[in-house]
Amino acid sequence: MIIDLNPIPVGTFTFMFRYFKDELPPYAMVDVTQESNDDSLGGFALNSLSVGEATKISDLSGRQYSFGTDSENADSEIRESVFWRPRDQTLEIESLILTFGKITNESIELDVSATCFDHDGNTNIAVSFKGGAKIIYW
Repeated sequence: MIIDLNPIPVGTFTFMFRYFKDELPPYAMVDVTQESNDDSLGGFALNSLSVGEATKISDLSGRQYSFGTDSENADSEIRESVFWRPRDQTLEIESLILTFGKITNESIELDVSATCFDHDGNTNIAVSFKGGAKIIYW
């Protein structure tokens, strides 16, 4: 992960896909979280982000989704999602672009780009991550 051009070590990530077929209209949500509790690592937790009408994980390959705190996507919990530097210095998300790449039975490639702010008044903090996440089937 890169925060303001500085490489930050991270642990492994998990990805969960949930499809709500009985809702009207049907919709899907994803979560991406870091598995490690090691406070010497940076990471992120992207919670309950809406990916529209995708009915299965494979529908996400090659697709890009944008989220923001003023987003029309009210179903997403972008304000409950955060990035963090080592030793739990959290960064709140202003905007997020999530692109899905190659998908196998076990993992999904992610390209994450965000603009964040911290609790010291710093804004426009650039955060990026390119890597894989282990798929957890619900």
